[in-house]
Amino acid sequence: MVERQQQQIEAMQREIASLKAQRTYPTPPPPPGTCDKAVMAQATRQGGQKYAAGDFEKALGYYQDALAACPGDARAELNLARAYDALKDRDQAILHYQRAASTADPSEQSVRDEARAALDHLGFAP
Repeated sequence: MVERQQQQIEAMQREIASLKAQRTYPTPPPPPGTCDKAVMAQATRQGGQKYAAGDFEKALGYYQDALAACPGDARAELNLARAYDALKDRDQAILHYQRAASTADPSEQSVRDEARAALDHLGFAP
């Protein structure tokens, strides 16, 4: 009986070793202050597809992923604001439109303009 239990223990140890060898670990997130443009682009594309299909909840999730990949990105803030706006969450929409409108990046002038126009449409004067 002891011999059979020893064999079971050894079989379990081999199984555990095999499972550990198969385990994959997720890629760690980029360091703070950096941007993973590939992740942002994919999440933005998927969010756009869901938004166009009228699935604003799923679009919101993808846009949140895009912003997490590139914190502070004006386009990601604008997309997130639009999703909140479509979901009738005015407070969150205004917050993200304000963030998009306040970007300091000169190449994002069109994003600032779109965000400001949306804030005007919501009756919120920055």
